[in-house]
Amino acid sequence: MVEKKLDELSVADVEQLLKEKQSQIARLQKRRAKLVAEIEKIDAEIEELSGKSSGSRFKNKFTNLEAACHVLAKHKKGLTLDELTDAILKTGHRSTSQNFRNTIYQAIHNSKKIKKDAKTKRYVLSR
Repeated sequence: MVEKKLDELSVADVEQLLKEKQSQIARLQKRRAKLVAEIEKIDAEIEELSGKSSGSRFKNKFTNLEAACHVLAKHKKGLTLDELTDAILKTGHRSTSQNFRNTIYQAIHNSKKIKKDAKTKRYVLSR
């Protein structure tokens, strides 16, 4: 396509550009998935040969903040920090942190999604 100014493009031209970009994105995402799978395979081989972890972190479904929000969504009255930490671990969320309670506190402390009820000392989702 010949370079045109944005205001000179027809709707069909814009649709074609969008289609090309989406196609490029799909190709790159497919390529990325293959590379990630290859890296995971290499990490597994390294771990098998060395008998140690290659230093990679756990692949949790959610970040600590997202996990906290997910758990708090099920507990409308809120949870104390200890209860929240236990509930997050019960979901299968994993961590190698020596002080997971502090890790969760750091994740939720300045979040606008979660607030601490001053009366009950429980963390609840912000509304």
